[in-house]
Amino acid sequence: MNYIQTSTRENGIGCLSLRCPQPRCGAAVDEDTVLCLITEKQNRTKYEQFLVRTYVGSDERIKWCPARGCEYAVELQYGISECYDVTCKCSYNFCWNCSKEMHRPVDCDTFRKWVLKNGGNAEPENWKIVKEKPCPKCGRAIEKNQGRMHMTCVAPCCFEFCWLCLRDWNAHTFNSTCNRFQVNYEGTETFPNQESESEGEKIQRKQREAIIKSSDRYSHYYERWAAHERSREKTQSDLNHFQILQIKQLACIQQLAGIPCLFDWHLTFVTDAWLQIVECRRALKWTYAYGYYLPEDESAHKDLFELSQAYAESSLETLHQCIEEELQVFIASEKPLEEFTEFCFRLINLTNFNAKCFQNLLKFMEKAK
Repeated sequence: MNYIQTSTRENGIGCLSLRCPQPRCGAAVDEDTVLCLITEKQNRTKYEQFLVRTYVGSDERIKWCPARGCEYAVELQYGISECYDVTCKCSYNFCWNCSKEMHRPVDCDTFRKWVLKNGGNAEPENWKIVKEKPCPKCGRAIEKNQGRMHMTCVAPCCFEFCWLCLRDWNAHTFNSTCNRFQVNYEGTETFPNQESESEGEKIQRKQREAIIKSSDRYSHYYERWAAHERSREKTQSDLNHFQILQIKQLACIQQLAGIPCLFDWHLTFVTDAWLQIVECRRALKWTYAYGYYLPEDESAHKDLFELSQAYAESSLETLHQCIEEELQVFIASEKPLEEFTEFCFRLINLTNFNAKCFQNLLKFMEKAK
């Protein structure tokens, strides 16, 4: 017994391969025997932890959760889905292949390249996070304090515009080119007197044009990638607030109004809508990393991708506005609760439609790999 106690206390993981101390025997000591003979609780716990570590390390379908402080292991269920995004019991989401944050629909190679380009998943040193932008109509500084990209200037201007491209929102909704990168300068304007250029000057001009285009192109994709990540974080915060406070408040308001009570679990469709927005913002940000690395000579594929991306983005903005703006009117009791049933059907339909849009986008991207 002392031999077992000392081995589990001092030999580390080597205690899993104990042999009989009798020189002429040398038989392996099985785990049942060890557990039967260990009397100290600390040693028993340590031995059981070693057993679990060995089991996890020997099975390729099981992997430790990479979240800091988490002691759970995750088992991959083959055949359930082709997606390698997994969720641990601690609620941490990660990619099974690389153990980094979930990055579907881009593959691990694209994820690594994008993170490396951004300086290890951080803001580039020369990038300034824009918290305020001037209204395209009146020039007043507007601060983004909500999740969606639909912005409205304060009165008396009240101009509605897109936070990303600053275009009129009403025109932007139906003919969106917000997601497409377009060169916003003409070579003749940026570099005049091209007719009198020498051959060396012409080469230098083309090099400078390429540098400017590359910088503008990266800024275009990075700004949208970062904007959707910040929107995802804001939406997650709004969801937490809804689950903690507003869902009970909404149920109580309906009771007081004499409407058949919708208990907390009856309002799960609202939570589902919030969760879908969080997930779609995450997926949408990675579509911009995907778009950045698309070869320019694949114009047909790029056009189809950007069309599908814009369609999904427009659908998400509609859903986000519905739950972020219209729901709050009912919670604040500023709208007759008799109309809440109509709102419920609208939210459910928008959630289902948005899910289909993103399923089509992700399938299109993953099929092209």
